[in-house]
Amino acid sequence: MLKPLLSLILSMIVGKLKSLLLTNIENLNSGSLTNDEKRKEAFNAFKRDATKSGRELRDSLINLAIELAVSYLKK
Repeated sequence: MLKPLLSLILSMIVGKLKSLLLTNIENLNSGSLTNDEKRKEAFNAFKRDATKSGRELRDSLINLAIELAVSYLKK
């Protein structure tokens, strides 16, 4: 029940960039970085991708999207 809700919220926040965010997080998860390093790298990569696609997202929304994506991938 939670996974569809997380997917919907992620879609509402990041739209078409959702699959890109999930892929980036999955790729970071397989590395040997600390959780803090993974979070920073995911943030920077997603902010860069969002800017390339013409979307300006507040840092707080990016952080929320990352946390939701991590929860989505864990469930």
